[in-house]
Amino acid sequence: MNIDPATEAQHLAALVPMMKDEHPLTVNILVRDAWMLVAAIQLSTTAPNIGDSQRKWMTHVAKQFQGAIDAIYPEVGQILEMGWHREFDVERDE
Repeated sequence: MNIDPATEAQHLAALVPMMKDEHPLTVNILVRDAWMLVAAIQLSTTAPNIGDSQRKWMTHVAKQFQGAIDAIYPEVGQILEMGWHREFDVERDE
């Protein structure tokens, strides 16, 4: 999708206040959905076009969910942690 430069500038200007907002957001999410969110972030942080600061921010967010899951199910904490390390990736035949 191509966005004209003026519209892109408006979008970026609208994002600035939101990105600076440090109010906590209360989220109700099922544990299994949080697991999938962490897994999706783990996968997306390996994308080559993700910048270092964005990768760090995404990891910070995922680690908050990961910590909450680990607090309830410590026996799966190591499994989630493995998702941050590519040497534990499993190749699938489709």
